[in-house]
Amino acid sequence: MIFTAGQIRAIHDQLTEHRDVPAPPRDVLRAVAALIGQDRASALICGLQSDQDTTRWHVVGLLESGGLFTVDAVGDESSWTFDNYKDVDGQVQVQLSASIRSLSDVASLVLTCATGYDQGRAASYDPRRADRSWDVTTAWEICWRDGSPALVLPTRTDATNGEQAAADTIVDKVRQVLAAR
Repeated sequence: MIFTAGQIRAIHDQLTEHRDVPAPPRDVLRAVAALIGQDRASALICGLQSDQDTTRWHVVGLLESGGLFTVDAVGDESSWTFDNYKDVDGQVQVQLSASIRSLSDVASLVLTCATGYDQGRAASYDPRRADRSWDVTTAWEICWRDGSPALVLPTRTDATNGEQAAADTIVDKVRQVLAAR
């Protein structure tokens, strides 16, 4: 599949809008573009978790046609971002998974409590971050009819209006589908 620079830039902007976070790597942007295809994403949420050895990017999106998609990419380098991404011959080994599901596959929507620290690091990892607020307070879990792992939409304590609106859009759409049954 061929992507234009404009398509990749639009996805990049939507994922990083109003947030001082590094840009997702090229592989993540390309996977999102492949899942969106000719459709449009009405909501995109991007999460980033790092520890000493790895960085995990997690993107959840809602297509206007009624599908939910996820992209997960785990790299074996803690600072793996768009700017320092290494090619196939470099040190970053990437495990990439992407999937799209129909909203008709949704079995339920559950609000759960979750815990996590800034950037997914435990307080013991970096003492300077011990007094930072919790990164995640609640999470919507979208459960599937076939029993496959739930899709989690975390709600950050420092979520921007755009991030909160994207999560609300996805939750509202799932509620509509469940109510119509």
